[in-house]
Amino acid sequence: MDGAGWFRRMRDIQIPLIAPMMFFLVVINLTDSFTDSFGIVDIMTQGGPARATNLMVYKIYFDGFKGLDYSGAAAQSIILMVLVILLTIAQFRFIERRIHYK
Repeated sequence: MDGAGWFRRMRDIQIPLIAPMMFFLVVINLTDSFTDSFGIVDIMTQGGPARATNLMVYKIYFDGFKGLDYSGAAAQSIILMVLVILLTIAQFRFIERRIHYK
């Protein structure tokens, strides 16, 4: 790597070394984005005007605890769980293949 420019060093050394960590962070942040946004929506808008900021997690809460539809909220939470699992599996299949060391 003597005489290599910054771009070649970045492409051949640094990116392959940090790729597993970046993959882990993408999986964790995507999973967390489905559940972590509940507090922000509940505090700031409570579903918003005409339910404009109604996320799936907030809809599950609203249907289950305020609408007293426990079975519907349980079914929605299972669908959310399956959706997160499918997205995680897709990431493991398609993104992890690109992580390799030379």
